[in-house]
Amino acid sequence: MEKEIVVGGKDALTAISGYLMSCAYGKVSQGWWEGAAGLTRMLRKIDKTEGLKHLTILTTVNTNIYEYQTQVKNIAERELLVAEKEKGNYPPDGKIPEKYAHAEILELELVSPMEERLEQCFGMLDSVDGWSKKNQAFFYYTAARAVEKVYPESKAVVAFSAAQVNADPDRGSLGWDSLKRVEGDAFEKTAEFAKKMHEKYPVPKSMQEAETYPG
Repeated sequence: MEKEIVVGGKDALTAISGYLMSCAYGKVSQGWWEGAAGLTRMLRKIDKTEGLKHLTILTTVNTNIYEYQTQVKNIAERELLVAEKEKGNYPPDGKIPEKYAHAEILELELVSPMEERLEQCFGMLDSVDGWSKKNQAFFYYTAARAVEKVYPESKAVVAFSAAQVNADPDRGSLGWDSLKRVEGDAFEKTAEFAKKMHEKYPVPKSMQEAETYPG
């Protein structure tokens, strides 16, 4: 079936992207997401140039359907990132641009073993300040989960969690849990408290610093 779709050319591109956008708008019956990720990846296989245009459109569709986010939009972002890396010289100045920040973090979440994932987190730290607050929070959350697994006895998880809620003090964020455990009665779910904790627990800059934090 894949070969038949690929030879369909531009007609196949239009049909696939149109179908996936219909999914985003709730016009397709339940269960469509089981093959959505594969269809999204097909776009670049059909045409590496035109396919990128369709992938870009899919990332801009406004929808609150969770499955579209995970099975189409996230996949499209990662496909665009792969295409950018294939061109070479990425990132041009050594720092990951905001445009690809979310896709890079999605890739980071797939890295295994966890030690390698955490090492890559530290390799991305120089880029984070240039990202949106939303992407900063996503990165720090991902790093917190990694350091928690690699160095469970270290307070480095508190530092990354503090950085997360400082970037995005959403009261429902899991980042608050780490702060509550160490601050006890002094704990508050406020932007001011998040900033205070971020200053008290600065983010470590290396694996060694994370292991011995706050030594």
